[in-house]
Amino acid sequence: MIVTTLKVFDMSRWRSLIVLDDKVFTMRVSWNNQDEAWYLSLYANDLQDIIIESAKVVLNTDLLQYAYSSFSPIGVLAALSDTATEITFDNFGVDVQLQYLTNN
Repeated sequence: MIVTTLKVFDMSRWRSLIVLDDKVFTMRVSWNNQDEAWYLSLYANDLQDIIIESAKVVLNTDLLQYAYSSFSPIGVLAALSDTATEITFDNFGVDVQLQYLTNN
């Protein structure tokens, strides 16, 4: 299994280009103060194809399980931690890592 740790920026909202399965995707991540939660969107083809739209990032849950696009990556995209029991503004990217897991 190949595990790729994706960069999490130390800010409440960001957008970055990521490579999964040799394809380029746009990832948007934002913190919602009211929910005290992170939300993630993933797009293919220069934002033309929505793969995930504003999915709440939940610990140990595959964010791609609800993907509704044929452009979806084939692996698992999840926030994982050996120590944290929840995701907070401060521990995302520190104790909680955003990782992509694939068998390729």
